[in-house]
Amino acid sequence: MLKEQLIFLIKNLGRYEQINGILDKSTQYYRIGDDYKTSLEGLLTLVKGHNSVDVLVYLWELHLLEKHLLIIFLLNNNIKDNDTKSIIITITEIFVLMTTPIDLDRNVDFADENVCLQKDILKAQHAYKELFAKNPTVLRTLLNLLNDHLKIEISKHTESNVMIVRLVLSLFRNLLAIDKKDKRLHYNLVHQYYKETIIECLCSFDSKNIELFQRNIIIQEIFYHIFYGIEPSDILENPTAEANEFSKKLLENEEKKKEDRRRFNERFSGKYWVKMPDGYEILTSKKDARANKILDKSEDKENKRPIKDEWLPKKNLGLDINDTTRNCLKVTAIKFLNTIFTTLVHSVGKDLKSEHHNNYQPSIHLFYIMKFFLELCQLLSTKDLGTFSVKSWLDIMNYKIFRLLFNKIRYFKDKKLWLELQIGLECLKQMSKTIEMMGSKNSNYDHETRNKAQQLQYRILCDKESLESIVDVVKKSSKQSVSFLRSLIETVHRLLSTLERVKLRKYIYVKQKCQTNKPSKNVKYIKDEYEYRMEKMDSREQRHRTEAFDRYEKCYVNEEVLSTYCALLDKEYETIDLDFHYINSMFFRIFSHCESSIFLKLSFMELLHRVLEHFKELTDSFHLNLNDSQIKFKEFAYKIVEDFAIRMEKNPLTYIELIFPKIDLFTEHESYYQALPPEELGQLGFKKQEELPHEIQVEQWIENLLSLLLEENKSYLIEWLQEVLRKFVEESQEIENDEENVVTKSCDNTKNHVIIADNAEQWDALANDEHFMALLNLLKFKKIIDEDGVRWIITESVDLLTLIDKIDMKLKIIDLKKKMEEKKEKERDLKKRKIEEEE
Repeated sequence: MLKEQLIFLIKNLGRYEQINGILDKSTQYYRIGDDYKTSLEGLLTLVKGHNSVDVLVYLWELHLLEKHLLIIFLLNNNIKDNDTKSIIITITEIFVLMTTPIDLDRNVDFADENVCLQKDILKAQHAYKELFAKNPTVLRTLLNLLNDHLKIEISKHTESNVMIVRLVLSLFRNLLAIDKKDKRLHYNLVHQYYKETIIECLCSFDSKNIELFQRNIIIQEIFYHIFYGIEPSDILENPTAEANEFSKKLLENEEKKKEDRRRFNERFSGKYWVKMPDGYEILTSKKDARANKILDKSEDKENKRPIKDEWLPKKNLGLDINDTTRNCLKVTAIKFLNTIFTTLVHSVGKDLKSEHHNNYQPSIHLFYIMKFFLELCQLLSTKDLGTFSVKSWLDIMNYKIFRLLFNKIRYFKDKKLWLELQIGLECLKQMSKTIEMMGSKNSNYDHETRNKAQQLQYRILCDKESLESIVDVVKKSSKQSVSFLRSLIETVHRLLSTLERVKLRKYIYVKQKCQTNKPSKNVKYIKDEYEYRMEKMDSREQRHRTEAFDRYEKCYVNEEVLSTYCALLDKEYETIDLDFHYINSMFFRIFSHCESSIFLKLSFMELLHRVLEHFKELTDSFHLNLNDSQIKFKEFAYKIVEDFAIRMEKNPLTYIELIFPKIDLFTEHESYYQALPPEELGQLGFKKQEELPHEIQVEQWIENLLSLLLEENKSYLIEWLQEVLRKFVEESQEIENDEENVVTKSCDNTKNHVIIADNAEQWDALANDEHFMALLNLLKFKKIIDEDGVRWIITESVDLLTLIDKIDMKLKIIDLKKKMEEKKEKERDLKKRKIEEEE
C-alpha cells in the first residue's frame, strides 16, 4: 500500500517528453505535473511518517532525486517569489530526510543483519552525494536561500526563519557526513563548498548571529566532517615539494662525493664514504683500503658519521590530495580559526556542561575540532605567525573547558565508549601541551598570557576529582587496542609534564598598578594601567604546590597502572617506531616513589627479559643502533635487575615477592591513605579501592608499619598499645564473668572499647602520627572525630586475644630478621678481615 502511494505521488510530479527539433533531432523535456505542489507535500508527509531504511532505498530505486526533485528544484530557483520559495523549502526538507546518515550499528532495521539493505542505503547516499557535487547550481541556490534569511535582523526572526536556516545547514552537514571513505568525492564536495562561498558564509556567523544552540551544533559538525581524518601537517606541508627538495639534496650529496673522488689522484688518493655494519659511514681512501687500514680508522671521530635517517626510505603518510584541494583546506582552516572558532567553542561548551548529556556526539565533535585547531595553531606559530591571531584561540583555554572535558572523559569511561574516550584524551593532550607552551618562560607571549596559563595549571592541579578520573582510565585500559593505549600514555605524560611545572616554578607573576594617573583639566578620568612583575614565590606556597603534585603523582604508583603500560610494551616493543620515552618517564616516576618494589613481579621481569633480548638482537644480528629512549629503558631494566640481585643477597627469600601480589602503593605515606576510612580518603582526594586487600598484603603492611615505628624510636607507642589491648581483654573477661554491663574509664556505654591516652605524646600519636594511625586502621580500630577531639574505638567484633598474639608474633619476626641481618654483617666483616690479613 505504501509503495503504491509513493509511485502515484511520483507520477504526479511530472514526466519526460520527446520534442522533435530541426533536422529531425529529438530532445528530452521535463514537463511538470499540474498538481505537483500537492504531490510534493504528500511525498514529504509519507517520508516523514515512514522514515525507515527500506522506504529510502525504495525511493532510490525509483530514481526520485535525480529524475524529479533536482529538476523541479532547478526550475524553481527564484527565491524572491514566495510560491517558488515554498517549493524549494519543501524539496529541501525531502533532501535532508534522504541524505541523513544512517548509523548501521544502532538502526533497528538492521536487527536481522540484512546485509543487502545495508549496501543499498550506502550506495543510495553515495549517489546523492555525487549528484550534489556535480551540480553546483543547486548548492548556489541553497546558499542564496540561506543568505536571504540571514539578512533578517535577530529581533525579527520567526520560527519559520530559524527552521529554514537550520534546514539548509543540515543538508550541507548531511552531504559531508556521507561516505567519507571516498576521499576523491569528499574533497571534491569540499572544493565546491569553497568555490560557491558556502564556507565563507559559515565563517561569517558571529556571536550576534549564533543565538541558538542547535545551529551551533550543525556548524560545528560541518567543520568536523570537513577535517575528519586529516592531520594539520597534511594541509600545511606539500609532499610533492618535499619530494623535489629531497631529490635535490640526494643529488647534491652525490655531486659532493664525486668531487671528493676527483680532488686527488683516483688511483691512490680518491676519497670514499664506506658504510660499516654498526650503522656508521667512514671516510677513507683507496690507498688505505688496499692496505686494509679501514678498521684502524673506525675510531677516528673526525672521519666518521652516523647514517642519517633522512636518507632512509620512509612511509608516505601524507594525504593523497592535489595541491588545489590542499590549498582549499588550508585557507578554510585558517579562516575558521580567525573567525568563529572561539565563539563556537564557548557557545557549544555552555550547553554541554551537564555531566551525563544524553547525546554525546556534539561533545565528540567539539573535542575533535579543538584538538585539530590547537595543533594547527602550534604549527602555524612556528611557520607563519602572520596568518592568524594568537589571542583568538588563547581565549578558549579556560578552566570551564577543561572541567567539561574531564567530565566527559569520566562519562565515556563509565559507559565504556572507548573510541569517544580516545578522542577526548587526544584533546586533553593537545590542550595540556598548549597551556604548557603558553606558560613557558621561553615563549614569545606577553606576561598576561603567561600568568593566565600558570594560574590555569595551578587550578587543574587543585582539581583532585578531575585528575583522579584520568588515573581511573589508566587502571581500566590494559585490555584496549594499541592505538588507544598510545593515546592514553601520551596524554598522561603530557598532563604530568604540564602539572610538574607548577611544582618546579619558583617565581610567579604579580599584577601591580603602575604609577597612578592624575586626571587633567580636560580629561575627567584616565584608566589606571597595570603591569605584571615577577616575584619569588613564598616558601610555604611552594611547599604546598610540591606536596599537591607529589600526592597526585603517587596515585600512579599502582599495579593496575603498571599493567596498562606493560600491555602496550608487550604488544609494541618489537615495533621500530615505538617511542619508549613516555614509558620511561612513567617508570622513573614510579621508581622515585617506591624504588624497585612494585617492579619485582614475575610477569614484569619476564617482559624485561624479552625486551632486552630484542635489543640484543637488533645490535648484534642486524647491526642497528638503539635510539636514546631505548638506551634509557635498557639502563632502567639493568637498574631493576641490579636492585633485585642486591635484595637476593640480603634475603634469599626475596624471590617470593615475584610470585605474590604487591600492595597497591608501596610507600609508607600511601600505606596510610590505603588504611584510611572512605570519608577521610574523599577529603584527601583519593578513592577507596573496590577490591579488598589480600590477607598476605595486610600482614605485610602491619609488619612494615611496626618496623617503621621501631626505626623511628617509637617502641613506647607499641608497648602502650599492647598494654591497652591486654587491659581491654581483662575488662571483657570480667564483664562475661559477672554477666553485667560495667562502664569503666576506658569503655564507653556500649561493648566497644575506647583508647584513652595518658599523656600528650600519646594524644599526638592518636591524632597526627601517620604510621601509628595507619597501624590502628589495619588492626580494625575505628576513628571518630567529635567535639572532644580524635578518638579510636575497637568494636566487639574484633578478637582481642588474636590481635595481641598477632602483634607479639610480628615483633618477634622483626627482631629475628634484625638479628639475622646483624649476623650476616658480622660474617661479612670477618670475610673482609681475612682477605685483608691474607693480603
